[in-house]
Amino acid sequence: MRILELALDAYGPFAGEKLHFDRAARLHIVHGPNEAGKSSALTAIGDLFYGVPRSEKSFLRPGDLRLGALVEARNGQMLQFFRRRGVKATLLDAGGAALADDCLIPFLGAASRDIFHRAFGLDAESLRKGGDEMLRAEGEIGASLFAAASGLRGLIDLRKGIEAEADDIFGERKASHRSFYQALARFDDASKAEKETRLTETALKTLRRQIEEADAQLAAIKQGDAEEAAEQRRLQRLLKTTPLLANLAQLRSESPLFADLAAYSDSWAATLETLLAARDAARAQAEAALEARDLAAEELEQAQCDAALLARAEDIEALAGEAGAERDRLEQLPRREDALRASADKLRARAFACGFDDITTLRAATPDAASLSRAEKLVARGRELAALKQKPQADLAREKDDLAHLKARMGGDLPDVAALQEKFAAFGAVEAEETALAELNEACAREARGLDERRARLTPPLPDLDLFARAPAPDEAAIAQAEQDFEAVARRRDEARRQADEALRTEAQAQARLRALETSGAVASRDDLRALRAQRDTFWEELAQARGDEQLFRARAALFAATQRQADSLADALIGDAARVAEAETERQTIVAARDAARQAQDRLATIEDDERALRAAWARAWAGCGVTPGAPRAMERWRDEALQLLDAREKLAAQTSRREALAARLTSVEAGLKTLSAEAGLTPLALPPGKQARRIAAQVQQLARASEEARAIATRIQLAPPRIAALEQDLARLEQDELVWRAEFSTALAGLRVDADASFDEAQARIALWRALPGELDNHSQSERRVTSIHEQHVAFTQRVSQLLAQCAPDLAGLPALDGAGALQRRLTAERQKATTRANAETRLAKAEKAAAAAQDLAAKAESRLADHTAGLGLSGDAEILCARLRERRALHARIQSESERLALVADGADEAQLAQEARDFNAQAAHDRLGDIVRALEARKLQGQEIFAAKRAAQTSLAALEDSTGAEQAAFDREAAKAEMAVEARRWAVLKIASLMVAAGLERHRQSRQDPLLARAGEIFGHLTSGRYENLKQDFAEDEKLHLLAVRRDGAALPLSALSEGARDQLYLALRLAFLEDYAKKSEAPPFIGDDLFASFDDARVAAGLKTLADLSPALQPILFTHHDHVVEIAARALGAQAQVLRLQA
Repeated sequence: MRILELALDAYGPFAGEKLHFDRAARLHIVHGPNEAGKSSALTAIGDLFYGVPRSEKSFLRPGDLRLGALVEARNGQMLQFFRRRGVKATLLDAGGAALADDCLIPFLGAASRDIFHRAFGLDAESLRKGGDEMLRAEGEIGASLFAAASGLRGLIDLRKGIEAEADDIFGERKASHRSFYQALARFDDASKAEKETRLTETALKTLRRQIEEADAQLAAIKQGDAEEAAEQRRLQRLLKTTPLLANLAQLRSESPLFADLAAYSDSWAATLETLLAARDAARAQAEAALEARDLAAEELEQAQCDAALLARAEDIEALAGEAGAERDRLEQLPRREDALRASADKLRARAFACGFDDITTLRAATPDAASLSRAEKLVARGRELAALKQKPQADLAREKDDLAHLKARMGGDLPDVAALQEKFAAFGAVEAEETALAELNEACAREARGLDERRARLTPPLPDLDLFARAPAPDEAAIAQAEQDFEAVARRRDEARRQADEALRTEAQAQARLRALETSGAVASRDDLRALRAQRDTFWEELAQARGDEQLFRARAALFAATQRQADSLADALIGDAARVAEAETERQTIVAARDAARQAQDRLATIEDDERALRAAWARAWAGCGVTPGAPRAMERWRDEALQLLDAREKLAAQTSRREALAARLTSVEAGLKTLSAEAGLTPLALPPGKQARRIAAQVQQLARASEEARAIATRIQLAPPRIAALEQDLARLEQDELVWRAEFSTALAGLRVDADASFDEAQARIALWRALPGELDNHSQSERRVTSIHEQHVAFTQRVSQLLAQCAPDLAGLPALDGAGALQRRLTAERQKATTRANAETRLAKAEKAAAAAQDLAAKAESRLADHTAGLGLSGDAEILCARLRERRALHARIQSESERLALVADGADEAQLAQEARDFNAQAAHDRLGDIVRALEARKLQGQEIFAAKRAAQTSLAALEDSTGAEQAAFDREAAKAEMAVEARRWAVLKIASLMVAAGLERHRQSRQDPLLARAGEIFGHLTSGRYENLKQDFAEDEKLHLLAVRRDGAALPLSALSEGARDQLYLALRLAFLEDYAKKSEAPPFIGDDLFASFDDARVAAGLKTLADLSPALQPILFTHHDHVVEIAARALGAQAQVLRLQA
């Protein structure tokens, strides 16, 4: 795709700018000074192709942004379109109609915004960074090519991600974060748990017996708790009911006190109480109404008012309303009089300044508006002419000074910088080689120290590395076999020890169970019975032999009888306690079998230890030739790897030493040539090492290159200065002629303003301002005079009205000032109005009070009548209030008796009052409290005992259920199989990820192999053009690290690594790789133009010419556009390419 026209209608500093790109040109150069908008134009191309960020609004991307272009595809298809800011329909055709969002795909191909900026855009800074990055990636040719081509980075990152995910699953070393080893740990735990859940039949019998005993104990505890609880409830009921029974007896003893009131029922008493309350309320209401009537009459007598003053209320209020305005006028009068005097003084000063005697004359001589407008225009024109002359005068002086300074800066001829650069490049990277030599010296010393330290850290120690290198040592297979043998012996030893421990544990458990059986008495055994019977038979034989000796016979008979009784008793015990005897016999047999198993295990342990000693002796003989006393096979495997690494490190040290010596010889050989080149560059001879000498020469050559470029720029500026000076002198002459014409008109205008002819612009402008302001000031003065006169007239009228009202309504206030008199009248009027209001209210209240008093007296009479009627029915002659009080006391006593009876019923547990009284007759509360405490403590003790028994029973039931159902073993087996399945899943995931990583790596390698050779050949060709033939091509070779290295081949056939190239050569190499990739891309797919931004800022003239030609050679496949602000780049392009290079200029 090629851009034929770029329209910058509204973007950054551009407004209506258009750039036309010639089809016939092989290279387009957009030239402009700094701040001309080159960077803005670069950004505009990206926004034109790929859209404008929605949220960003700035100087660069304004709200009315508009860009356009005419583009042509490789197949000849053309499209003219415009881009605007917006959310949708941002692409428009030439007529303003919306275009589809994908209409640019045939012109841009697969290049996204990111690819466009990273691959098709390049500036000097990115070029230098790319060269440095390529130097760091020197170890692999593929990395250099891909870094330059900006491709396949995503696949490399994908491979790293896959490897990281696989490492989280499985690795050579066991780690807790790896999921496979987590599943393996769960598998081991489940296997162990499954084994531990297997118990013997004896344990089942023990658990069942424990459960039965616990049930019996819990039943006994429950029966005791029920008996104690019944006694506890009886005592608690008595403690609650005894006080209530005593209270009831006391209350009932008070009932005879009210026997004389039996004729009065409760309802009659309630009516009496209501009528008494109504009578008292009516009496209180009548007394309050009479007091209110007397108070209203007294207020009416005191309320008197002035009728004459109230009759003139409207006039007094009107006068009070005007008092505020009068007060404001009096306050404003001094200020307005002062303002009037100041205005008159100011106008008289204006008149004197203009040469007049008074204000009237000044008013008559005021110029009209047209004259003032013409004078103002002449002042503005004069200022404009003065301003127009300042810049040409300053520019002319600056141009003359710059010309003189440039001529003074022109020095003599400079050496041939290009020749010096070529000679210096022939020496290669001397400074880098010297640095490499120092690094090699340090590395050799460090490697030697590290070698000794690593050998010293070996355990077992390695006394002679050379002997180890010569003598035969066990290989990996022999070590692995030895490790298996040692592990097999260890497993046999562990198994024998486990069996011995198991036998001892079994014996101890059987002993413990046997002791448990003997807790209720010794358990007889058949062996004991056989022993007693054998002893009895012996005594019988001795008894038969002692028949001749009576004393001996009796002794033997006694022994025989005792032994017979013991044997019979033991036989009875065996029959009577057969179950316990059988269990004890089983335990004894278990003990004997366990002891035999332990003895056999100890025998196997002795045999295994003999085998282990023999194996260790054979293992030591295997390493004897190396002079090493070996450790364990696994440790020796690591030891052997470390020893082999020491041998490798020693070989590496020898290779580094050889490279160091070769590099030292190389640096010695270039010293003489560097001294000669130093003299040619104009440097004073100094005795310096080759690296510092090379750095000194490089700095001098760079300085000479800058001086050469600066000299060319100065010559160009000296050549362009005279025409600019002549043009400035012509502009100044024209401006002076215009000034003469203006001066004649300005003098006439000044006379009309009554200003001297030699007055300055500021003086003229001030006089114009005076005349413009004068009409307004005269009008203000007249208005001030009218306001002061009006205030005086209104004051006299107000004073007269106040005096008249004072004389008629308040003669005693006649001597007060007008405002004070008006205020006093207003206050008296307010007071009289309040008195009138008070009198009217008093009359109203008196009428209401008289009516209320009559009604209250009538109500009181009716209440007395109803009370008399109620008491007359029972012939009451005493005080009704005393009777009412005694009736209330009787009602309260009955209520208390009823309440106590109800409380007694709540705590009686269904027993009647007579039964409760019978139980409470001989009741002792203190003894009951003591008994309840004993009961609570007994219940608590049995509760704790029951909890312990229940917990033991629950534990036994849980263990029994687990054993009977085998749920523990089944769960453990399930967990083991689940962990095993998870291990299989994780292993499968790991294998899939590893295969995916290998596939991605293989794909990357195939892509690199398919692209590398043609890309490398084309990049070598471009590199040769960029270096003007100093380098012929590029090649790749394997180094000691077994990786492909990129080498640059010089004309003399020498192949240099990237580290031996100068910075400039590395920049050219990176540019060659980038251009080769883009050219290959453009041949296979539609591609956007290549945009370069001051690519050759650090290049000398020869390299600039070569770079421009190389960019032009891309033209058949790719449109190259170069942005620059350097004039010499444009000049070199004109010399090297002629009409094939189109220069488009941006104005500052």
